[in-house]
Amino acid sequence: APFRPAAPAAKAGAAAAPPAPTAATPATAETGRFLVQVAAFANPAAAEELLIVLLKEGYKAYVAQVQTVNGTVHRVRVGPFSSRDEAQRTIERLRAADHKATLVGG
Repeated sequence: APFRPAAPAAKAGAAAAPPAPTAATPATAETGRFLVQVAAFANPAAAEELLIVLLKEGYKAYVAQVQTVNGTVHRVRVGPFSSRDEAQRTIERLRAADHKATLVGG
């Protein structure tokens, strides 16, 4: 199928912020089998703050925007991982550093 750009934002004047240059974009990151979700925020600035912390800590982190019935949610995720064991080790490291972490995918 030919490439088609994403549909414009539903709200007039709303523009999606470009992903941070050091973070994986959801288009590539979501293709991995196992992901770790650290948090989900309605506030994009809160998601960006956590993203920066995780990147500084050395994680391959990104923010994925998802439309829900309650509005846009900004999921802060780490990954992808090729195995459940690798994702689980990352969850343990995140939790040891006082982050929440949940396995998604797989």
